Amino acid sequence: MSAQTAAGPGDAAARAASDLRARYRAAGIRPAKRLGQHFLADLNLARKIVAELGPPDPASPILEIGPGLGALTFLLAAAGHAAVAVEIDPRLGDWLAEALAPWPRVEVITADIRLFPLERVAASRLRVVGNLPYYLTSEILLRLKRESARVASAVVMMQDEVAARLLARPGSRAYSSLTVALALDFAITSAFRVPRQAFWPAPDVDSAILRLDPLAPTPGGAPTAFARRDLLERVVRAGFAQRRKTLASSLAAELPIPRPRLEAHLRALDLDPSRRAETLAPADFARLAAALAVEIALPGVEERS
Repeated sequence: MSAQTAAGPGDAAARAASDLRARYRAAGIRPAKRLGQHFLADLNLARKIVAELGPPDPASPILEIGPGLGALTFLLAAAGHAAVAVEIDPRLGDWLAEALAPWPRVEVITADIRLFPLERVAASRLRVVGNLPYYLTSEILLRLKRESARVASAVVMMQDEVAARLLARPGSRAYSSLTVALALDFAITSAFRVPRQAFWPAPDVDSAILRLDPLAPTPGGAPTAFARRDLLERVVRAGFAQRRKTLASSLAAELPIPRPRLEAHLRALDLDPSRRAETLAPADFARLAAALAVEIALPGVEERS
Protein backbone atom coordinates (compact mmCIF):
# COMPACT_ATOMS: atom_id res chain seq x y z
CA MET A 1 0.00 0.00 0.00
CA SER A 2 1.41 3.45 -0.96
CA ALA A 3 2.12 6.15 1.60
CA GLN A 4 -0.54 8.29 -0.02
CA THR A 5 -3.20 5.60 0.39
CA ALA A 6 -2.15 4.76 3.94
CA ALA A 7 -2.15 8.35 5.15
CA GLY A 8 -5.13 9.50 3.16
CA PRO A 9 -5.12 11.97 0.26
CA GLY A 10 -5.59 14.98 2.55
CA ASP A 11 -2.61 14.09 4.74
CA ALA A 12 -0.45 13.32 1.73
CA ALA A 13 -1.35 16.65 0.09
CA ALA A 14 -0.61 18.58 3.28
CA ARG A 15 2.76 16.85 3.57
CA ALA A 16 3.59 17.58 -0.07
CA ALA A 17 2.65 21.24 0.39
CA SER A 18 4.85 21.47 3.47
CA ASP A 19 7.76 19.84 1.65
CA LEU A 20 7.44 22.33 -1.22
CA ARG A 21 7.49 25.30 1.14
CA ALA A 22 10.58 23.88 2.87
CA ARG A 23 12.30 23.35 -0.47
CA TYR A 24 11.58 26.95 -1.49
CA ARG A 25 13.04 28.37 1.72
CA ALA A 26 16.06 26.06 1.65
CA ALA A 27 16.89 27.33 -1.84
CA GLY A 28 17.18 30.83 -0.45
CA ILE A 29 14.72 32.27 -2.96
CA ARG A 30 12.86 35.45 -2.12
CA PRO A 31 9.37 36.19 -3.44
CA ALA A 32 9.57 38.37 -6.54
CA LYS A 33 8.12 41.85 -6.14
CA ARG A 34 7.89 42.26 -9.91
CA LEU A 35 5.47 39.30 -9.99
CA GLY A 36 3.50 40.51 -6.98
CA GLN A 37 4.33 37.34 -5.06
CA HIS A 38 2.66 37.18 -1.65
CA PHE A 39 2.00 33.53 -0.84
CA LEU A 40 -1.05 32.52 1.17
CA ALA A 41 0.25 30.91 4.37
CA ASP A 42 -2.94 30.49 6.43
CA LEU A 43 -4.24 27.00 5.64
CA ASN A 44 -7.55 27.56 7.43
CA LEU A 45 -8.28 30.45 5.08
CA ALA A 46 -7.15 28.34 2.15
CA ARG A 47 -9.70 25.67 3.14
CA LYS A 48 -12.45 28.31 3.31
CA ILE A 49 -11.57 29.50 -0.19
CA VAL A 50 -11.68 25.99 -1.64
CA ALA A 51 -14.99 25.35 0.15
CA GLU A 52 -16.47 28.39 -1.64
CA LEU A 53 -15.94 26.56 -4.94
CA GLY A 54 -18.28 23.75 -3.96
CA PRO A 55 -17.75 20.02 -4.55
CA PRO A 56 -15.87 18.54 -7.52
CA ASP A 57 -17.87 18.76 -10.74
CA PRO A 58 -16.55 17.01 -13.87
CA ALA A 59 -18.57 19.45 -16.00
CA SER A 60 -16.88 22.49 -14.41
CA PRO A 61 -13.15 21.96 -13.83
CA ILE A 62 -11.08 24.51 -11.92
CA LEU A 63 -8.71 27.13 -13.31
CA GLU A 64 -6.35 28.33 -10.58
CA ILE A 65 -4.60 31.62 -11.26
CA GLY A 66 -1.18 32.05 -9.68
CA PRO A 67 -0.86 28.95 -7.47
CA GLY A 68 2.51 30.04 -6.06
CA LEU A 69 3.50 27.55 -3.35
CA GLY A 70 0.28 25.59 -3.76
CA ALA A 71 -1.73 26.52 -0.64
CA LEU A 72 -4.92 26.13 -2.65
CA THR A 73 -3.63 23.70 -5.25
CA PHE A 74 -2.89 20.84 -2.86
CA LEU A 75 -6.32 21.27 -1.24
CA LEU A 76 -7.95 21.10 -4.67
CA ALA A 77 -6.01 17.91 -5.34
CA ALA A 78 -6.96 16.36 -2.00
CA ALA A 79 -10.64 17.20 -2.57
CA GLY A 80 -10.63 15.41 -5.92
CA HIS A 81 -11.05 18.45 -8.18
CA ALA A 82 -9.93 18.38 -11.79
CA ALA A 83 -7.86 21.55 -12.08
CA VAL A 84 -5.33 23.44 -14.15
CA ALA A 85 -3.03 25.76 -12.20
CA VAL A 86 -1.40 28.50 -14.29
CA GLU A 87 1.84 29.86 -12.78
CA ILE A 88 3.97 32.53 -14.44
CA ASP A 89 7.14 31.81 -12.43
CA PRO A 90 8.97 28.95 -14.24
CA ARG A 91 10.81 27.61 -11.21
CA LEU A 92 7.69 27.57 -9.05
CA GLY A 93 5.74 26.00 -11.89
CA ASP A 94 8.26 23.20 -12.29
CA TRP A 95 8.53 22.48 -8.56
CA LEU A 96 4.77 22.57 -8.07
CA ALA A 97 4.21 20.21 -11.01
CA GLU A 98 6.76 17.80 -9.57
CA ALA A 99 5.17 17.90 -6.10
CA LEU A 100 1.69 17.28 -7.57
CA ALA A 101 2.74 14.26 -9.62
CA PRO A 102 0.73 11.86 -7.38
CA TRP A 103 -2.47 13.77 -8.28
CA PRO A 104 -2.81 13.51 -12.07
CA ARG A 105 -6.17 15.31 -12.08
CA VAL A 106 -4.31 18.54 -11.25
CA GLU A 107 -2.08 19.94 -13.98
CA VAL A 108 0.40 22.80 -13.58
CA ILE A 109 1.19 24.94 -16.61
CA THR A 110 3.81 27.68 -16.71
CA ALA A 111 2.21 30.55 -18.61
CA ASP A 112 0.99 34.12 -18.43
CA ILE A 113 -2.70 34.00 -17.50
CA ARG A 114 -3.34 37.05 -19.68
CA LEU A 115 -2.47 34.97 -22.74
CA PHE A 116 -3.48 31.50 -21.59
CA PRO A 117 -6.37 30.00 -23.64
CA LEU A 118 -9.19 29.16 -21.23
CA GLU A 119 -10.46 26.45 -23.57
CA ARG A 120 -7.35 24.54 -22.51
CA VAL A 121 -9.14 23.99 -19.17
CA ALA A 122 -12.69 23.31 -20.36
CA ALA A 123 -14.56 23.25 -23.63
CA SER A 124 -17.52 24.99 -22.04
CA ARG A 125 -17.79 26.02 -18.38
CA LEU A 126 -15.02 26.36 -15.80
CA ARG A 127 -14.66 27.67 -12.26
CA VAL A 128 -11.92 30.13 -11.38
CA VAL A 129 -9.99 30.52 -8.14
CA GLY A 130 -6.84 32.39 -7.29
CA ASN A 131 -4.88 35.05 -5.46
CA LEU A 132 -4.70 37.75 -8.12
CA PRO A 133 -1.42 39.70 -8.27
CA TYR A 134 -2.15 43.36 -7.48
CA TYR A 135 -0.51 44.79 -10.58
CA LEU A 136 -2.61 42.56 -12.86
CA THR A 137 -5.89 42.38 -10.95
CA SER A 138 -7.92 44.71 -13.19
CA GLU A 139 -6.51 43.17 -16.35
CA ILE A 140 -7.33 39.63 -15.20
CA LEU A 141 -10.83 40.63 -14.12
CA LEU A 142 -11.51 42.21 -17.51
CA ARG A 143 -10.22 39.02 -19.16
CA LEU A 144 -12.79 37.04 -17.14
CA LYS A 145 -15.46 39.52 -18.22
CA ARG A 146 -14.61 38.99 -21.88
CA GLU A 147 -14.74 35.23 -21.28
CA SER A 148 -17.86 35.37 -19.07
CA ALA A 149 -19.75 32.91 -21.27
CA ARG A 150 -17.12 30.32 -20.32
CA VAL A 151 -16.99 31.14 -16.58
CA ALA A 152 -19.39 29.26 -14.30
CA SER A 153 -18.16 31.10 -11.20
CA ALA A 154 -15.06 32.72 -9.77
CA VAL A 155 -13.74 32.93 -6.22
CA VAL A 156 -10.84 35.35 -6.31
CA MET A 157 -8.68 37.16 -3.81
CA MET A 158 -7.61 40.77 -4.34
CA GLN A 159 -6.45 43.73 -2.32
CA ASP A 160 -9.09 45.64 -0.39
CA GLU A 161 -8.96 48.69 -2.62
CA VAL A 162 -9.96 46.76 -5.74
CA ALA A 163 -12.60 44.76 -3.88
CA ALA A 164 -14.15 48.02 -2.66
CA ARG A 165 -14.35 49.26 -6.24
CA LEU A 166 -16.12 46.11 -7.43
CA LEU A 167 -18.65 46.31 -4.60
CA ALA A 168 -19.21 50.08 -4.87
CA ARG A 169 -22.65 51.57 -5.51
CA PRO A 170 -23.41 54.37 -8.00
CA GLY A 171 -22.55 57.76 -6.56
CA SER A 172 -19.79 56.54 -4.26
CA ARG A 173 -16.16 57.56 -4.62
CA ALA A 174 -15.03 53.98 -5.25
CA TYR A 175 -17.51 53.51 -8.12
CA SER A 176 -15.51 53.29 -11.36
CA SER A 177 -15.43 52.00 -14.91
CA LEU A 178 -14.20 48.65 -13.54
CA THR A 179 -17.26 48.48 -11.27
CA VAL A 180 -19.58 49.00 -14.23
CA ALA A 181 -17.71 46.67 -16.57
CA LEU A 182 -17.84 43.71 -14.17
CA ALA A 183 -21.38 44.41 -12.91
CA LEU A 184 -22.75 44.09 -16.45
CA ASP A 185 -21.73 40.42 -16.52
CA PHE A 186 -21.44 39.21 -12.93
CA ALA A 187 -23.27 39.30 -9.62
CA ILE A 188 -20.46 40.20 -7.22
CA THR A 189 -20.59 39.35 -3.53
CA SER A 190 -18.11 39.57 -0.68
CA ALA A 191 -17.17 36.20 0.85
CA PHE A 192 -14.75 37.18 3.62
CA ARG A 193 -11.75 39.34 4.49
CA VAL A 194 -8.15 38.16 4.52
CA PRO A 195 -5.73 39.95 6.87
CA ARG A 196 -2.28 40.81 5.58
CA GLN A 197 -0.77 38.50 8.21
CA ALA A 198 -2.18 35.52 6.29
CA PHE A 199 0.52 35.97 3.61
CA TRP A 200 4.24 35.45 3.34
CA PRO A 201 5.69 37.98 2.97
CA ALA A 202 2.91 40.15 4.40
CA PRO A 203 1.75 42.88 2.00
CA ASP A 204 1.05 46.44 3.15
CA VAL A 205 -2.75 46.06 2.95
CA ASP A 206 -5.46 43.54 3.72
CA SER A 207 -7.25 41.54 1.06
CA ALA A 208 -10.74 40.25 0.38
CA ILE A 209 -12.32 37.23 -1.24
CA LEU A 210 -15.02 38.06 -3.76
CA ARG A 211 -17.36 35.69 -5.53
CA LEU A 212 -18.36 36.39 -9.14
CA ASP A 213 -21.38 34.57 -10.55
CA PRO A 214 -22.50 35.20 -14.14
CA LEU A 215 -25.78 37.04 -14.49
CA ALA A 216 -28.62 35.08 -16.05
CA PRO A 217 -29.35 36.11 -19.65
CA THR A 218 -31.89 38.90 -19.78
CA PRO A 219 -35.16 38.02 -21.55
CA GLY A 220 -35.93 39.44 -24.94
CA GLY A 221 -32.55 41.05 -25.54
CA ALA A 222 -32.90 43.71 -22.86
CA PRO A 223 -30.27 46.51 -22.83
CA THR A 224 -28.04 44.71 -20.34
CA ALA A 225 -27.66 42.00 -22.97
CA PHE A 226 -26.35 44.55 -25.51
CA ALA A 227 -24.27 42.49 -27.93
CA ARG A 228 -21.59 45.01 -28.94
CA ARG A 229 -19.42 44.51 -25.89
CA ASP A 230 -16.52 46.40 -27.47
CA LEU A 231 -18.69 49.49 -27.89
CA LEU A 232 -20.14 49.11 -24.41
CA GLU A 233 -16.67 49.04 -22.88
CA ARG A 234 -15.71 52.07 -24.97
CA VAL A 235 -18.70 54.09 -23.75
CA VAL A 236 -18.00 53.16 -20.12
CA ARG A 237 -14.34 54.16 -20.43
CA ALA A 238 -15.33 57.42 -22.13
CA GLY A 239 -17.79 58.27 -19.38
CA PHE A 240 -15.19 57.85 -16.65
CA ALA A 241 -12.23 59.28 -18.58
CA GLN A 242 -12.72 62.75 -17.09
CA ARG A 243 -14.53 62.17 -13.81
CA ARG A 244 -14.63 65.82 -12.79
CA LYS A 245 -16.53 66.74 -15.94
CA THR A 246 -20.17 66.17 -16.73
CA LEU A 247 -21.21 63.02 -18.54
CA ALA A 248 -21.88 64.94 -21.75
CA SER A 249 -18.47 66.66 -21.63
CA SER A 250 -16.57 63.47 -20.92
CA LEU A 251 -18.34 61.52 -23.65
CA ALA A 252 -17.92 64.34 -26.19
CA ALA A 253 -14.17 64.45 -25.50
CA GLU A 254 -13.75 60.70 -26.04
CA LEU A 255 -16.33 59.62 -28.64
CA PRO A 256 -16.61 60.59 -32.33
CA ILE A 257 -20.10 62.05 -31.89
CA PRO A 258 -20.89 65.79 -31.83
CA ARG A 259 -21.96 67.02 -28.42
CA PRO A 260 -25.47 68.17 -29.47
CA ARG A 261 -26.31 64.67 -30.67
CA LEU A 262 -24.84 63.14 -27.52
CA GLU A 263 -26.99 65.39 -25.37
CA ALA A 264 -30.06 64.52 -27.41
CA HIS A 265 -29.47 60.81 -26.85
CA LEU A 266 -28.96 61.33 -23.14
CA ARG A 267 -32.20 63.30 -22.80
CA ALA A 268 -34.08 60.67 -24.82
CA LEU A 269 -32.96 58.14 -22.21
CA ASP A 270 -34.01 60.43 -19.33
CA LEU A 271 -30.35 60.94 -18.43
CA ASP A 272 -29.43 64.51 -17.53
CA PRO A 273 -26.33 65.51 -19.57
CA SER A 274 -25.05 67.46 -16.55
CA ARG A 275 -24.79 64.31 -14.42
CA ARG A 276 -21.45 62.64 -13.85
CA ALA A 277 -20.62 59.11 -14.95
CA GLU A 278 -20.36 57.74 -11.40
CA THR A 279 -24.08 58.41 -10.85
CA LEU A 280 -25.19 56.05 -13.64
CA ALA A 281 -26.10 52.43 -12.90
CA PRO A 282 -24.54 49.72 -15.08
CA ALA A 283 -27.87 49.25 -16.88
CA ASP A 284 -27.86 52.96 -17.77
CA PHE A 285 -24.53 52.54 -19.52
CA ALA A 286 -25.89 49.54 -21.41
CA ARG A 287 -28.90 51.59 -22.58
CA LEU A 288 -26.63 54.45 -23.58
CA ALA A 289 -24.28 52.21 -25.55
CA ALA A 290 -27.24 50.67 -27.39
CA ALA A 291 -28.50 54.17 -28.30
CA LEU A 292 -25.07 55.35 -29.49
CA ALA A 293 -24.38 52.24 -31.56
CA VAL A 294 -26.18 53.65 -34.59
CA GLU A 295 -24.33 56.97 -34.27
CA ILE A 296 -20.91 55.39 -34.16
CA ALA A 297 -21.77 53.19 -37.11
CA LEU A 298 -22.80 56.17 -39.29
CA PRO A 299 -20.45 56.88 -42.21
CA GLY A 300 -18.39 60.01 -41.66
CA VAL A 301 -19.00 60.27 -37.93
CA GLU A 302 -15.34 59.53 -37.28
CA GLU A 303 -14.61 62.96 -38.77
CA ARG A 304 -16.54 64.60 -35.89
CA SER A 305 -18.59 66.86 -38.12
